[in-house]
Amino acid sequence: MPRNQKLTKVIAGRTIMGATVEPGGVLVLFDDQSNMKIKTAGPATILGGGKVKFVHESKAEFKIDFEDGSNATLLSLLHRFSILALLGT
Repeated sequence: MPRNQKLTKVIAGRTIMGATVEPGGVLVLFDDQSNMKIKTAGPATILGGGKVKFVHESKAEFKIDFEDGSNATLLSLLHRFSILALLGT
């Protein structure tokens, strides 16, 4: 799966504090008080505590790799993802 270079540059090094499922997506909360909404077609789970290393994106998957070797993968039935906002520092 190809790396999303632009988004990786923006969120690499940030620690995910948690994520909440919202209608149509997931709101990811970072340790620096910034947040990112990922629009998905179905439910998704991202556990907190991981420091972001890389972000990968394909038509049907969005994957966050963490520095400890773990990862979180979100699937889309729409075959595309939409990152709605990244707010804060």
